Amino acid sequence: MLRHYGLSALVFGCLTGCGDVPLESLHAETLRASHEIRGGYTDSWDVNVVGLFRFGFEGSGACSGTLISPNVVLTAQHCVAPIENSAGNGGINCNVTRFGTVYNAGSIYVTTKESLGRNPRDYVQAKQVLVPESRQLVCGNDIALLVLENPIQRREAVPRLPRIDEPLQAGEVYHAIGYGATDGQGNGSGTRRRIDNLEVQCVGRECPIWTATASEWAGQTGVCSGDSGGPAVDEWGRVVGVASRGGPNCTRPVYAGVEPWADWMIDESIRAADRAGLDRPNWAMGWPTHPDYHGPVGGRCEERADCEPGVCHSRGYCTRMCNRDAPCPEGYRCDSTNEVCEFVDLEFGEFCGDDTPPCRSLICGDEGTCSSACSLDTDCPSGFGCDPQLNYCVDAVRLQPDPVIPMLGCQSHTGLTLWALMTVMLLGRRRRRV
Repeated sequence: MLRHYGLSALVFGCLTGCGDVPLESLHAETLRASHEIRGGYTDSWDVNVVGLFRFGFEGSGACSGTLISPNVVLTAQHCVAPIENSAGNGGINCNVTRFGTVYNAGSIYVTTKESLGRNPRDYVQAKQVLVPESRQLVCGNDIALLVLENPIQRREAVPRLPRIDEPLQAGEVYHAIGYGATDGQGNGSGTRRRIDNLEVQCVGRECPIWTATASEWAGQTGVCSGDSGGPAVDEWGRVVGVASRGGPNCTRPVYAGVEPWADWMIDESIRAADRAGLDRPNWAMGWPTHPDYHGPVGGRCEERADCEPGVCHSRGYCTRMCNRDAPCPEGYRCDSTNEVCEFVDLEFGEFCGDDTPPCRSLICGDEGTCSSACSLDTDCPSGFGCDPQLNYCVDAVRLQPDPVIPMLGCQSHTGLTLWALMTVMLLGRRRRRV
């Protein structure tokens, strides 16, 4: 559960009672590029896309962001710092418009809830605001990280993978998510929404110089005031962009690219994990960011959907892809042929039981050793035979017929038996006479 530090209910009363709060209400005139999910739908399941609320002496504002590790949120720099040297028409001049000094981290709060509500328990406070470099130009640098006071538990929200290992390409499909408004007037903000199947228009230097810088890319449409800092995600759900700015009437959105900032994001996320005593995120340790490398290992499945993300092994358990950079957990090995994590199975003849790994054949014989299925004796290794009732190999000695053991002692003859009987009768008569 999210924990709250020093946030009064009065703040949230103003948030909901003073009308809808645009994404960056302090400088809405200068950030006409901030966006809303226009034409989308309410999104209750992308809980790793979080709402940001800032309240301080400078004023208040709302933004969006993405949880990329238990205690790190990716967002836009203009959500955590003021804008200076804006263009004369209230917009952004990429040649002169800069960021000011970042806001106090303690004035920023994050929630995984579908809507920005009044309950302080729904929010966690930021501990640190990280930007690539202070007072940079807005264009090309609109990216920031928030380190949280307390990590968000996996049972509440599983962090989303940032696509730091694959550059984005024009024409790719992406989906936009955020807490922005539903129209150009800022109405309906404060609820997480999503719009699907948009198309990347151009990336970096492929874009017209007045559209995006080398570290940015241009999207299609659909986002306006309230969604700044929110993610664009690819078809696998990985974050590929951070909403930055755009044209009038929610057109021509520009996103800060994720892959160009890979080294910075890796260094800061590792540092944040180490300071909090948390495991370093796998994506920051060189793992591929494709979801197939990050799925659960173990648990029964019948189809891939049972293991999302990840894959369903043909033997009926959830697993994931693996390689040298993405090793398998203890008890599993990376199958070099299929590049998936497999049980470290016991081989034929090894001892097996409830407290051991499974047999490769999945047959633990009644003698407590791994066996294999068979139908003929030729299916079994030397020294073993096929038990026709069990249909698996057993020690060949078990299949041999029981030996016929002859009775020991003297042979019986009719004449000898009569003589012995007469002798006993004579001895009995003599004893009675005495």
